[in-house]
Amino acid sequence: MFSINYERTLTYTKENNPFLLSIGLSHTTPNFNSHGFNWYGVPVWISTYYGHNKSHFETGFGYWWTKSYNQNEFYKDKNRTENTFLIKVCYRYQKLKNNGLNFRIGAEFGFYRSFTGDYWDTDIIGSLLLISIGYSF
Repeated sequence: MFSINYERTLTYTKENNPFLLSIGLSHTTPNFNSHGFNWYGVPVWISTYYGHNKSHFETGFGYWWTKSYNQNEFYKDKNRTENTFLIKVCYRYQKLKNNGLNFRIGAEFGFYRSFTGDYWDTDIIGSLLLISIGYSF
């Protein structure tokens, strides 16, 4: 999966730790799985990071709305919408209040609810690897 996001600093605490809001568009790569399903979605995050140098501990809460689709007639009735709630924990490299390249690596944990056909399905998501590269300006 990949995602393009815009992140904005909402405010800084007394300790110079920012509160951040992020929104984006996500999609799976072509031929994501053997049944031909793909997903697109909208992730929304509120997060903060701690640290005073270039290395930071980041944590946050997110909501990710996704919709699956399949062009194969056999699987079309299996398309579904998912509402996923996530917690992220990661390492973030970024200079405080400066322009420049930043990156993070970590994990996301959560659960989702989806509506398929006539019923709601709930499941827990294990650990999803989070890797991102960005530019601050």
